[in-house]
Amino acid sequence: MNFKNYWDIFTDKFSSLIIHPQYFIKRYTNNSVKLALQYAKGTLLDVGCGRMPYKKEFLPCIDKYIGLDHPEVAKYYKGEEKPDIFADSTQIPLPSSSCDTVTCFQVLEHIPEPIKALKEMHRVLKKNGIIIISTIQYYPLHDEPYDFYRYTKYGLSHLLHQANFVELKHKEEGNIFTLLFQSINIYLMFILENTSKRDGQKLITILLAPFFLSVTTLLNLLTFVFLPFDNKSKFRIIHTLVAEKN
Repeated sequence: MNFKNYWDIFTDKFSSLIIHPQYFIKRYTNNSVKLALQYAKGTLLDVGCGRMPYKKEFLPCIDKYIGLDHPEVAKYYKGEEKPDIFADSTQIPLPSSSCDTVTCFQVLEHIPEPIKALKEMHRVLKKNGIIIISTIQYYPLHDEPYDFYRYTKYGLSHLLHQANFVELKHKEEGNIFTLLFQSINIYLMFILENTSKRDGQKLITILLAPFFLSVTTLLNLLTFVFLPFDNKSKFRIIHTLVAEKN
């Protein structure tokens, strides 16, 4: 297995623990999912569903779950459970007004034509259907070359308005300290990944991993100490918006 395979296994098991380098962004994303659970109903379309980590959480609240991901990532699915649809988010192969809820977690930054995708999500929603979007304002380059944008709360509100949605709720999380310490953690993670790719360096990667995780844990704990000092931050990491098709 390569580094990504091990990383996926580690994330599946430990992303909710303080030892994880992406602890805070995972925590904020889980908060976005909890918010979405308050609105989820009927047929739910999960755009950019990935490995569908939140499907089980949504199933008790909805009638039907539809996972959609881009055809380009189809090759990464090796398990039995795969998305229901492989399609571009700007051309969703579903009838108009066929969904009650649309979710889009940490995906909008990877869509080269976001307004076109949002209008397509608007099309497949029923009247008074709900869309829940979670995306990033600050984060290192990732999933290259498919990493196109970073969003402020004003930019997101503008895009939703252009796509004829009415914004209902906006939640923003993160501050200068979560941004600073998480960036260091992710930098250490990148060092491990790059080391693992070099010939004869896998043993070094294994030896470095416990040390880096110890540093990560310490930095995450320090973040909690400093959190109260930046309550009205302009250094947000994640934005979550709830909007309605009227």
